[in-house]
Amino acid sequence: MLVALYAIAVLTLGLFLVAGVRLLKLSRPTEDDLFAQEIDPSRYKPMERLLRNEDFLFLAACGVNWRDIRRARSQRRGIFRQYLRSLSVDFGRIAGSLRLAMVDSNKPRPDLATALFRARMVFAYAVVMMEVRLSLHAIGWTGVAFNVQPLIAALENMREQYEAMGALSPSAA
Repeated sequence: MLVALYAIAVLTLGLFLVAGVRLLKLSRPTEDDLFAQEIDPSRYKPMERLLRNEDFLFLAACGVNWRDIRRARSQRRGIFRQYLRSLSVDFGRIAGSLRLAMVDSNKPRPDLATALFRARMVFAYAVVMMEVRLSLHAIGWTGVAFNVQPLIAALENMREQYEAMGALSPSAA
């Protein structure tokens, strides 16, 4: 039992470090900021439905064999991970552009810098926890909840901060 808890703690720490490094790499600002006008957090809403256990229970009730259900679970996890990766990239791009906008600003904003740092850490933690849940889902744990609302809300909040800095044109809002 103690070995299992130790393994879970090491796995969680490892995932947190990997997600933190990825998030730092993704937050480097790009050459143009036009992408921020195209980022729509609502495109991540399907993530909420992808891994619901009710779908798999329905398939089982319809007589689908467990091998096919496991394959469907695996495919949906892959799609979910793609969504999660895209969400992380969008978050990182907006965070990097917001950081660049703060540097270019005439007025120092230590409060915004602190909020940006905190938001990045909270987002990284949420991504790591989502990866842990995906790992549990992969080994067959069906009681895992995939609440992506905090991640989507973090992206929306970051975009609002970006717009408030004046980095987006009014027509994009």
